Amino acid sequence: MNSTQQSESRQAQFDAQLSRLSRAQSRVAKRLEVWSTREDRFALVRLLVAVVLVMVLVGFYRKMDASQVFLGWLGFFVVFFSLSAVHQKLKRVRARCEGLAGVFAAESHRLERDWNMVRQIRSRHSAALWLQQDEQAKEHPYKSDFDLAGLPSLWLDTCTLEEGSARLKNELLMRGKSPLTIDELAARRKRIEELSAQSKSLRRWESYRFGSWAGELVKIADDVGAVKEADNSAADETLSPAARRNILEAVLWLCVVVQLGVWTGLFLPNLLSFVDSADTLALSRPLSIFIPILLVSAGFWETWRRRVQMSSGSLGLRELKVLNALEDVNKCLPEAARKQSLVPVAAGRRFRFLRLTFELGEVRRNPIVWLLLNAIVPYDAITFAVTLMAHRALEGRFEDWWNDVVAFDFDAALARVKLENPEFCQAEFTDDGVSALQISHPLIPAHHRVGNDLALDSQQRCVLLTGSNMAGKSTLLRAIGFNALLAQMGCVVCAQKMSLPRVEILCAIQVSDSLESGASYFYAEVKRLALVLERLKNADGGQRKLFLIDEIFRGTNNRERFLGSWQVISALLRTGAFGVLTTHDLALTSLEKEVTGVRNFHLRETVGEQGTLEFDYLLRPGPCPTTNALIIMKQAGLPVELDFKPGTHEGG
Repeated sequence: MNSTQQSESRQAQFDAQLSRLSRAQSRVAKRLEVWSTREDRFALVRLLVAVVLVMVLVGFYRKMDASQVFLGWLGFFVVFFSLSAVHQKLKRVRARCEGLAGVFAAESHRLERDWNMVRQIRSRHSAALWLQQDEQAKEHPYKSDFDLAGLPSLWLDTCTLEEGSARLKNELLMRGKSPLTIDELAARRKRIEELSAQSKSLRRWESYRFGSWAGELVKIADDVGAVKEADNSAADETLSPAARRNILEAVLWLCVVVQLGVWTGLFLPNLLSFVDSADTLALSRPLSIFIPILLVSAGFWETWRRRVQMSSGSLGLRELKVLNALEDVNKCLPEAARKQSLVPVAAGRRFRFLRLTFELGEVRRNPIVWLLLNAIVPYDAITFAVTLMAHRALEGRFEDWWNDVVAFDFDAALARVKLENPEFCQAEFTDDGVSALQISHPLIPAHHRVGNDLALDSQQRCVLLTGSNMAGKSTLLRAIGFNALLAQMGCVVCAQKMSLPRVEILCAIQVSDSLESGASYFYAEVKRLALVLERLKNADGGQRKLFLIDEIFRGTNNRERFLGSWQVISALLRTGAFGVLTTHDLALTSLEKEVTGVRNFHLRETVGEQGTLEFDYLLRPGPCPTTNALIIMKQAGLPVELDFKPGTHEGG
């Protein structure tokens, strides 16, 4: 199959995928419209029913005895909570439709590589994570060269949880230096293969990043600063977070005892007296004592809840909502897959019970209902006691379960890459060099990609790549390195076939000067190459090294570039490493005859009928026979001529 046929095949596959996503978006949009209408109408019905019930109870109040009043209000709360439960289910169906609409839209944008739209729908925590600047960023062997905080993070980071995004970032920064073992790679690939076969579950899980429930699984961050400030200014600075939580729990147990005592000994008798006599003075004294106790207790409860929620490795309401989401995802799996535990839902009934007790405590958001409930039963005391006991019983089991959840979120992101890019392949790991068929950069849209074959082995250890400006040399370097990084993470790669050993990736592609440190571009490049060579010489454990160097010594004159490049390339090869270097200096192509293992390849362009440059981005053997710098200068409007002859001219 020639390049034209390959391009047409990729275009047809791209159009088919886009068409399927468009139809799915249309179906979800119709469902969203239907369920939104139902939810809005039911919300109105629930409000009207509540108003009517209250009016009936108030209207017949004087004709009822105490037991009838109690049963009447009890019936009101039963109806109210039943309608609320139905309303919550309708809201979740609507939220699911909103989330799925966002998933299909995001998938379409990723397929088209529409980075502006992908950037707009990126989650807040993901954007903040990738914008963080590491102090060692300049020392990292490939972070800036692959621009990992840029488009790669937009494409790869589809994690639903902040912890999953953090793990993805760490893996990207680490696996080019310390690859997974063969056994670890095999286990991760098996996991990704299983998850990618469950497209419905993957989309259901990603849907929690979108729509009205997008904030449910996000870590509470707004009050982190306030809590930390309070911790730093507290008198018990020497206490650990666990000790502070234990003190808070002790205070809450005291609140439980006080509430039960006041409600039983003081409030209940006066409440019964009020029901019999309708004398409001009978409630004034107990209310003046009971309400402050409720408010103080609620304040301690909220402090404890936030402290639990923002403690690392701790079980809070947000984590329990994650469990609920995973149970929802598990329902999408066939019965056989559920038994294989693809989705980590091993928490059982006790976790669901704890989630229920946390959610029952959320009734405090409605002050009127909250006060009425505490008037009828000691509601806060009961929910405090049950939640504290359930939380204490389960907290010890939480950390292992949560690690499985974060691993699932990370694996799901890599599985999504395989699901959305069926033309990608799994790389094979060997003890030989790098070999790839039709390798290209995964961030280029499928219908615009041009694949190339590449081999780095004992006979061809260094590819010296020449070519004109904009011919694709730097993109090819990044394609080789980024695909090698993906392979060592266990992810699929953008190639028809690829094999490589476990390598450490060392790059000098994105080098810049520094006004702050006073370093020129040339000095920054020299320092970067020195770091690469130092790591190559200090090879540990026999791990192979892959170097990728763009425009070697571009910051100096031709003669010194030639002499320096010759010696540096020779030193690189003496370390046993292999890699690719690019240059504009055609004089360096003579190294093929002088340095063992160096082979010349090039990327070229052609000039069209209108004088425009046309690139095919195909890798060819030998040095580049063409140049295009003057053409680019002229097309950019600079006063240059292609047939210019140096001599004496106006202006000197």
